[in-house]
Amino acid sequence: MKASEMVTLNTNVSSLNAQQSLAQAQKALTETMVQLSTGKRINAAQDDAASLAISQSMVGQILAVNQSVRNLNDATNMMQIADTGLSSLQDMFLRINELAVQGRNDSLTGSQKMNIVTELSSINQEINNVIDRTKMNGNGLLTNYGVLNAGSGLQQNSTNVGILDDTLASTINVLGARPGIYKFSNVGADLTLTKTDNNDNTLWAQTLTVQTPVGAKNTDVLQTLNYSELGISITLKSRTKPNNVNNLTDSGDEIAHKLSNIFKPMIIDEAVKLNFGAGATNDLLVSFRPINLTTVAKPDLEIDAATQNLNGASNTNPTAIQVLPASTTAKGAYSISISQSAAATEFELVGFTGTGATGALNTSNSIGINSGFNLTVGTRTYIASSGTTPLSGSNGQLVSINEFTNWINGLNDQNISARLYQRDTGDYSIKVDGGSTGAANAVSFTNLNLAVGFDQLPGTKIYGNVSLAADGKLSTSFPSYLSGAVDPTSGNAVTTSATTFNGYEGNNSQYLSLSGQNYSSLYANTTASANGIQINNELGPIPAYNPNYYPYPNAYNNAYDPGSVKYVGAGLVPGGWSQSSTPPASWYVTHWDRNYTYAYDATYNPLSGSYNSIRGTTRDQPSSAAYVRDTSTYTYNATSWDNNFTSNTYLLNSVISIDPARDAKLTITKDGVSRNISNDTNVFTDATSGIQINLTPGLQPWDGGAAATIVVGDPQPALPRNNSNLVAVDEKITAMNSFSTNTSKTDWKDAFDYLQDQANKALDYLSYERSIIGGQMNQVAYINTNLRSQSVNLEKSNSDLLDTDVASASAKLAKGEIQQRVAAQMITQANSLVNPIRTLINLWDDIKSK
Repeated sequence: MKASEMVTLNTNVSSLNAQQSLAQAQKALTETMVQLSTGKRINAAQDDAASLAISQSMVGQILAVNQSVRNLNDATNMMQIADTGLSSLQDMFLRINELAVQGRNDSLTGSQKMNIVTELSSINQEINNVIDRTKMNGNGLLTNYGVLNAGSGLQQNSTNVGILDDTLASTINVLGARPGIYKFSNVGADLTLTKTDNNDNTLWAQTLTVQTPVGAKNTDVLQTLNYSELGISITLKSRTKPNNVNNLTDSGDEIAHKLSNIFKPMIIDEAVKLNFGAGATNDLLVSFRPINLTTVAKPDLEIDAATQNLNGASNTNPTAIQVLPASTTAKGAYSISISQSAAATEFELVGFTGTGATGALNTSNSIGINSGFNLTVGTRTYIASSGTTPLSGSNGQLVSINEFTNWINGLNDQNISARLYQRDTGDYSIKVDGGSTGAANAVSFTNLNLAVGFDQLPGTKIYGNVSLAADGKLSTSFPSYLSGAVDPTSGNAVTTSATTFNGYEGNNSQYLSLSGQNYSSLYANTTASANGIQINNELGPIPAYNPNYYPYPNAYNNAYDPGSVKYVGAGLVPGGWSQSSTPPASWYVTHWDRNYTYAYDATYNPLSGSYNSIRGTTRDQPSSAAYVRDTSTYTYNATSWDNNFTSNTYLLNSVISIDPARDAKLTITKDGVSRNISNDTNVFTDATSGIQINLTPGLQPWDGGAAATIVVGDPQPALPRNNSNLVAVDEKITAMNSFSTNTSKTDWKDAFDYLQDQANKALDYLSYERSIIGGQMNQVAYINTNLRSQSVNLEKSNSDLLDTDVASASAKLAKGEIQQRVAAQMITQANSLVNPIRTLINLWDDIKSK
């Protein structure tokens, strides 16, 4: 014992210290034994919380990498299956090639050649069987299908090509189509679908006839355009528009024309690929492209290298302009600017004679057919007696809007159609559509009786003679009319000479004029109503007034009109009203009508807009005697003045939504030389450069121009190779089944020559596909090797964090065992320190007993 230590009776400190040391040694020994027995340095979070967290994250990465390795093993196995299938096909095409060479042996009889055909047919059937059987997990490895690109012009259930009805492509089946570009064109109802490559080389085309939909109102009429030679089937669903009360439908010609004028072509891509996760976070994918050997679409035409288009084009504005260069197009930069695209005539008739409040289609809702009426469609002019249902008259005759609509459709002119549109109960319009684009196909008319103005005082329409020119200019003969202008002494109506209103409707800057006065600035203040577009400015000028009932020699001035703003300039008028506002009617009675003077409390002259220092002076007004004499007649407050001395007449456009037929207009510039081009459709070819130009048909002349820079250079990438040669072999073998022993040697030779040529090309294509698969398998092998290395290194890193160091743990175990034995001995020694005390106690007990 040290001198500083002593033994106490109550506490054996030495024993307690020895016991603590023993407990620590036992704990360390237990931990070391657990680490050695489990092989893990960290067996609980308390062992090393930070390292445990890092380890768990690493374990997740290791598991993902190992699963990626297994995925790639599946990918390798799958591609080996596909490669085996292609190898089998190659063997069969090699045999076809061999049989084709054998068949050209003229020493063979027709019967022997038929035996060759029999074997060819068997091989051909087995080719199809191999294609069908080559699968993994239900996925056909030699079968693929087409999908419609999101940028295609025709989209399912969204592209409406109807005018009188809604015509949508309810289904677009492109499963059997090979990748490529598919464009519509038409001649009448004959609609051609043409497949091209990226450089506008024609690969195949097929023509079908579009039928005119026939069916009941609110019933879907379906027709299927099965372009089987291209592997594309389109179902058109036509349904009469809900508000088409005449139940009219578009003709097959109109539908075909609308389809052919779609701005963007159909683009077919390959279907979705099979992807295999190849990274720890699954962000790296290896894709396998199933091979499309199953389509039975006609083989793509083999383009002669000397005639194919070898030019490609880049475009800075593909949403407005699409261009495709020809093989003859000179390379370089072309600047193309559009001022307008081609369009067909569209307009809408409203403001009919009669109110039609009951909604009935009769003469209470009608159109007046004035003398000299005619309707012009392109170069064809129709009068009231034309068509299968002639109008009943042409000199002031009223016809119902239903009759007029049927008359237009009864003309049997494919470039015009009409339909009744019920905008609200009793509120009808006639919508007229031209069937073809271009100014030469414009629709126009003369001498219809429609609303041309609105009398605000009684709230009635004013009717006049309306004509629409081919360029969209609207002309109206305004009648002799002035609302409410009546001589208060005689009761005779005030009249004015007839005037003419001309207008162009189509945007917000229409040209309007009446008797030389320009109304362009007034058109911003308009109201759309069932009667048409009303200009909310009172019609002027007002005619001269008869002094018999208007006792002032001065002509009308709107300063006297309580319906207009009269006060300009600075200062106040009586009653505290601003000079820019309109005083109440009572002010006119007390200050204007009294003595017909300018005797205001303030010396303000409303005519000149300035103060008048000559207070109380009259100006061209009747004498006080005249005033007294006529005081019972003239009480010109706001209402009486408005009723008697203003027009209350507003211009009204009852021909609305006018979009005149027009040609496409653009400018094309190359090397500083510009040319202006016009065309009656939006799809045309520039004769000088050979560039095919497609314009978006929605561009309006007032929408602003569109421009693009087109750079014509090297060709665009070719379409991926496909199974055309396999299909050609299949078709030829099928055709040869109809041969007989009587088939001529020439026919046999031509057939075997063609078969050998196509078989060789099919072998090349299969080798091309096998090379792609081989490259993919090599890629997978490299990735697999890399992932396995990652897995090993990750396992090593995780082991460094988590696993037990056996040598270190063994040394620690030996040390722990020694520490345990020493601690136990120390307890024994510490416990022996109480023996002398026990002896003394025993001696003391003995002394006391004696």
